[in-house]
Amino acid sequence: MNSETIIKNNIFNKSSEKPLSIKEKIALKIIKRKLNKKNKKLNPEGEKRVIDQFAFWGFIAGLLPVAILFVLPALNVFGFLANVLTISLLFLPLIAIVFSLIGLRRIHVDSENRKGRVFSIIGLLSGLISLGFLIYIISIIF
Repeated sequence: MNSETIIKNNIFNKSSEKPLSIKEKIALKIIKRKLNKKNKKLNPEGEKRVIDQFAFWGFIAGLLPVAILFVLPALNVFGFLANVLTISLLFLPLIAIVFSLIGLRRIHVDSENRKGRVFSIIGLLSGLISLGFLIYIISIIF
């Protein structure tokens, strides 16, 4: 018998003649929690879960407009660079929203192999906030 089967037998009080003491029960609970934490990081095949790429790029695309909105006035740039940054401000929130939604869906469907739900949620929220801010600015200008 290996150690895991002994632990499992003792946890469920199988094949033991005497009842477990309080210290033994506490120690077995701690070991059981550690085994569960160890197994949560791995999928059933024993591989580590990977961050979903759509979730990650949705996160990046969601944070870029926020960074550009703070950097653009500080740089006080005009001309071609300002036009490129403004055009990117129009598309990046949409890309962030779409990529984050795709990432959330892929993580939901394949949660054993994928992680990155927080990346998706932050990308989605920052994309929505950036899009709302851009709509507000456009409504003021026109």
